[in-house]
Amino acid sequence: MILVNKLIIPVLFFLLGALILFSNLNPDKPQSVWFMLAGAILVLFSLFWILITLQVLNGKYWFIYAMLITIPSLLLAYRNYATIADELDFKRIEAGRFEVVKQRLIKIREAQIAYKLAKGKYCNSFDELIEFINNGTVPVIKQIGNIDDSVAVAKGLVRIDTSWVPVIGKAYFVTFPVDSLRWVPFAMAGTEFFLDAGDLETGENMTSPVFVAEANYKDFLHDLYKNYSRIVPDSTIRVGSMEQVTTNGSWRE
Repeated sequence: MILVNKLIIPVLFFLLGALILFSNLNPDKPQSVWFMLAGAILVLFSLFWILITLQVLNGKYWFIYAMLITIPSLLLAYRNYATIADELDFKRIEAGRFEVVKQRLIKIREAQIAYKLAKGKYCNSFDELIEFINNGTVPVIKQIGNIDDSVAVAKGLVRIDTSWVPVIGKAYFVTFPVDSLRWVPFAMAGTEFFLDAGDLETGENMTSPVFVAEANYKDFLHDLYKNYSRIVPDSTIRVGSMEQVTTNGSWRE
């Protein structure tokens, strides 16, 4: 019974290590190399412990056995910590870049909505869109009287006045990134957002103006993924669509 009691803890360590190793047999949830090494070291450590307890190995050399386990364990612990820290750092930078690019797309959408308000269609050229922001005007409609009051309408007491004001003077354009609107943040110099606009058939003899602006993940994440040894997904972040009448972004709004 004394021997059995001495073996309980090392056997538990052995089972834990074996469980970690067997967990990699599930193809749907593969484990990292460092996770598997941790399991292997636990198995090795518990085997030494069991063999010393059973006096198969000489207990006088326990210090050597301990060093054979401790040194790689410490290295593994450090590498595991570094891997987790790198992953957290990667996720933080990736999310930050995604947010900056998303905000730039939102500004492009604001410019397109103002352009459509003035011209009845969307713009497919950054040169023209930026020129419009700098020098264009948009209508501001002011209603005098209640248009639902039929008596007032009949007496001509209801009036709708339209005035035109500079685009750049509108409140949401005060800090508008005009000069950088076309450029994809964090991308190589000269990389522009893809921009297109046109009309989409929505019914018999009916069309609606549409636009799309987008950037590929490879544009603004290429160096980040390279530094962290990742494969950049071949995907895009966009606002608008040429296939649907929408100004929504591809992110969840």
